[in-house]
Amino acid sequence: MLVSLMLPVWEIEDEEFEEVLNDQNSVPRAMMIRSRYVAGHTRAHSELCPDRGARTSLVVLVASAPAHRAAREAIRATWALAARPNHVALAFLLGVSPPHLRDAILDEDARYQDLIEARFEDTYLNLPLKSLSMLEWFAAYCPLAPHLFKTDDDMFVNIEQLLSFIEDHNTTNTIWGEVLEGIKPPRDMRFKYSVPEEEYPGARYPTYAVGHGYLVSGDAVPALLDVAPGARFVRLEDVFMGVLAARAGVRVAHAPELLLAGAAAACAARRALVMEARLHEQYARWAMLLDPDIAC
Repeated sequence: MLVSLMLPVWEIEDEEFEEVLNDQNSVPRAMMIRSRYVAGHTRAHSELCPDRGARTSLVVLVASAPAHRAAREAIRATWALAARPNHVALAFLLGVSPPHLRDAILDEDARYQDLIEARFEDTYLNLPLKSLSMLEWFAAYCPLAPHLFKTDDDMFVNIEQLLSFIEDHNTTNTIWGEVLEGIKPPRDMRFKYSVPEEEYPGARYPTYAVGHGYLVSGDAVPALLDVAPGARFVRLEDVFMGVLAARAGVRVAHAPELLLAGAAAACAARRALVMEARLHEQYARWAMLLDPDIAC
């Protein structure tokens, strides 16, 4: 079913917007997010959040690419199994699939019904649009849920540890994560994470939470969406979220628990909230969490 949801935030006339992160009073339309973002979802699965999230403890949205079915299967078979018992809504968010993957995506979604599909091309440069689409989906279908957690399909998330973190950090109007401050934008475009000056002219990025996993309080989502149309497009997803947070007055809080953990001993892995995980590592980490012979 085609869901063409146009939130009021996108119905804005062609006016100049104040850009809070540099000295310009207006931004060329081509550099603004509203010139690139297509609102709505062609595949929404609103049933993932019954009663608009009133009985949902947490929403976990995993940024994935259409071709990454094996990564999604590994997550479904491991840490995603902890979602339903804990009243966590979990789904994968994709952009538009290329034609050669269309049938495979339809088959996968018919089987699992956990693929949310946005309305823009799924490319690396469109990752900021994917994160904005996550905010839009949360606001449209799960606005009563208390928190949204964004992560990627090459991460292992310890859902029960994440829920414990939330119990201890139940602050409003906040994004928690591994926070970076005062970072200078790299300009050498030979490198993956470089950003041209015309895209982000500021001398330093705003404070932002690194994109491997950050937690957003539910009340902050409308504020982030509200400022998005007038925000400058920045190709780095996590930096773009920092731009929105700065414009919206949403606090970005450093949480050491959300630092990315690499390979670790069993007990350290059990305490970690987010870990890097290639396909085989997803299964190994899950087995480690469940092993009754490991005493910590």
